[in-house]
Amino acid sequence: MGTNPTLIIFLELSRWAIMPSFYLAVTAYIHPFRKQNSLLHFIPSVLFLFYTVAVLIPNAIHAGAVDFDLPRQAIWIIASFFPLQIFFYGTLSLLQIHRHQKIIQQTNSTIDEINLVWIQKLFASYVLLVALWALSKFFPSVIYFVPIGYFAVTLYMAYSVTSQKNIDEKDVRISADVSGNKSSNERLHADQVELVMQRVDQYMQAEKVFLDPALNLTALATALELTTHELSYVINTGFKKNFYQFVNEMRVDEAKKLLMSKEHRHLDMIGIATLAGFNSKTTFNTTFKRITGETPTEFYKKNQN
Repeated sequence: MGTNPTLIIFLELSRWAIMPSFYLAVTAYIHPFRKQNSLLHFIPSVLFLFYTVAVLIPNAIHAGAVDFDLPRQAIWIIASFFPLQIFFYGTLSLLQIHRHQKIIQQTNSTIDEINLVWIQKLFASYVLLVALWALSKFFPSVIYFVPIGYFAVTLYMAYSVTSQKNIDEKDVRISADVSGNKSSNERLHADQVELVMQRVDQYMQAEKVFLDPALNLTALATALELTTHELSYVINTGFKKNFYQFVNEMRVDEAKKLLMSKEHRHLDMIGIATLAGFNSKTTFNTTFKRITGETPTEFYKKNQN
């Protein structure tokens, strides 16, 4: 295996730092003010640096050639450790994002800009590129697609980073607090839960606050003169839903009325979605389909007949 020692130093060291950096970036994005023991994750990179300086470079100099054969143990380490890093840090990152997505549904009615789906897609794209690189060892022509893939992923990452809304650490803390303290909220008796459910339902129907895409648990709790814990407990226990489901089901009901209304027939689906409280057509379509089992267009056509 002929390898340029200079490239080994720069390519391998940077490659060993990719997945720890990815995991730490995800953590910092979700918890921007949380202290992290970042340096611990780069211990393998540092060890490989020492190995490079102490073994690989001296061997190359001693060989007196630009190309030299790597020791077998180095080949094995390089070949196996990087895939293990992808699996380990990729799993940790995806689990963290999944937990984040569940938590924000307890306090937010619109999550498109903070659900970090783009990071999941970015990781999937990266794994695909690594797979293409591995395939190129057996099918050399595949290697020509790898640079194109890297360029496409870079463009997607740039677009996603600039279009994503910053995650407010205060909102994350409230969401995590509400999500993690269900047992302590059981200070409300069944009859109290029923009364609060009626208050919530009456207020939502009368004020139609669900039409505001920015509606969150804190704002609704303040309007109802409840704590966020009390309101969350009532929605979870009484209505058997999280806040995201609770609000978006009301938006879908409103969208149904608009779709069947003669006064709104001049509107397209984006107009209907906006009036019903959705901030994007994609979210409107997926939420409507999940709740009703059919797309807004299918619902409209069926009810026109």
